[in-house]
Amino acid sequence: MILIPGYNPGQLTLQGTNTYLIGTGNKRILIDTGEGKEQYKIHLKQILEQEQCEISIVLITHHHLDHMGGIPQVIELCPNAKVYKNLDHNLENDKLYPMLPLQDGQIFQVENCIITAISQPGHCVDHFSFITQNQEWFSGDCLLGGSSCFIENVKQYLENMEKVEKMKIKTIYPGHGYSIVEGAQEAISKQINHRKNREQQIYQAINGQSIDEVILAVYPDVNDPYVKKFVKIAVQAHLIKLLNDNLIKCKDNLYYKC
Repeated sequence: MILIPGYNPGQLTLQGTNTYLIGTGNKRILIDTGEGKEQYKIHLKQILEQEQCEISIVLITHHHLDHMGGIPQVIELCPNAKVYKNLDHNLENDKLYPMLPLQDGQIFQVENCIITAISQPGHCVDHFSFITQNQEWFSGDCLLGGSSCFIENVKQYLENMEKVEKMKIKTIYPGHGYSIVEGAQEAISKQINHRKNREQQIYQAINGQSIDEVILAVYPDVNDPYVKKFVKIAVQAHLIKLLNDNLIKCKDNLYYKC
């Protein structure tokens, strides 16, 4: 496995998007493509020349442009590569590039690598992760190395993280942050517990508050408007789950415990 950084550092991308060239031999699999930075294309070309290989399969974790914006660069370098992504939700970004549909449980194989696609919505509706025969988990944005990801659907996220928790993962290669080569199972359990604890914090903060008041109570140190936008998405997702679980109710845009 060769990690090729996306050269797109930022507040949410950490040091940038991680993309991964996997397998051996003259045909390889690439997981994600970065967002289209020129330095990424230069680095990827160097790696392909050094390895004397080409990319035959591209697997996209989800529709966010920091993961799929580099597809044209990859196709320019490897015109015969087939790009696979979950296309079930008719998202705008799905129309940007020619892609083939990705299915839950679909298996891809190159020399010394067999990898299975796992449908894992939660971070976003179309998210997939990938697991090799050696229990290496390419987690996309489901679990990051050194940071917490934002979530659109908490119920789906927890269900799918608990599904992965049972797979006895040995190594985690995330979409952002550092790889987790020791304590992978503990990292998965920790992330599940973190999200459940956050839900409890939000629940305890509710006593006739608006969503902005809940955010202020739970995230008092978040002041950056850009980061706050994504915090609000995460809090909204938790509130929806609490509403669906009949633990809270909403009246005039204020939240109350049931």
